[in-house]
Amino acid sequence: MSTSWRDNDLLVDLLIKEATEGLTRDEASELQALAQSLTASERAEIENTVAAITVAAHAGREQMPQALRERIVAAAPARGPASAEVVGLKPARILTRTQSAAGWWVAAACFVLAVLGWWPRLIGTGSEIESVAKTAGQQRTELLASGRALEVSWAPQEASPIVGDVVFDPVTQRGFLRFRGIPANDPRLAQYQLWIADAGRAQPQPVDGGVFDVAPDGSGDVIIPFIAKLPVGKPAAFVVTLEQPGGVVVSGQERVMAVATVESGI
Repeated sequence: MSTSWRDNDLLVDLLIKEATEGLTRDEASELQALAQSLTASERAEIENTVAAITVAAHAGREQMPQALRERIVAAAPARGPASAEVVGLKPARILTRTQSAAGWWVAAACFVLAVLGWWPRLIGTGSEIESVAKTAGQQRTELLASGRALEVSWAPQEASPIVGDVVFDPVTQRGFLRFRGIPANDPRLAQYQLWIADAGRAQPQPVDGGVFDVAPDGSGDVIIPFIAKLPVGKPAAFVVTLEQPGGVVVSGQERVMAVATVESGI
């Protein structure tokens, strides 16, 4: 794209609607088509902006502007079951409005803040920016130390060297994927995509967790921050697939790279 993704009114509108009320099948397809025109750096900017906003918002450093708060709240009455099409894993029951409110608020605030470009003022300046701009590894460690995060390991798979785990916070709807042995990808040919199965949904489709890339820069741990695109009330499994550049709305799961299943009762 020759201009910033924030200058694409249709893309911005679809991102906000995805976060606040969900997309129709046609809208989801249109968003996927628009995503194809984004560069890898622009996709990374969107994902990283949302992750940074979540950290800063959780820290509660500054009140959200009243006009922005009203814009987000205004969408709340229209909130219904999410209609965005994603890949199917297992049937489940639908979230009630009360169950999904906290996660939906965070998702909506993150996307609206991201597209409006207000997040730098939320984070602050100087030492506050340094505090938020921690490495993914440091943020993951702090999330684990909070005591509220879910941690599940990648299940062993035949002919797969991947080991590691998933850390997910059901309050902020953010988390971290940790890999060792995951192959590097060429984002021009394919990208990794995360899916989150939610046992609290009536639809058999898991939630899109976004796309990411792995660079060929060493043999240590690879840590990827993520945020659920829709509220996840009862995570049942985390699945990583390899998809076309930009990701897909519905995955055939032909190339499943890693699976982490949440044990019942956790």
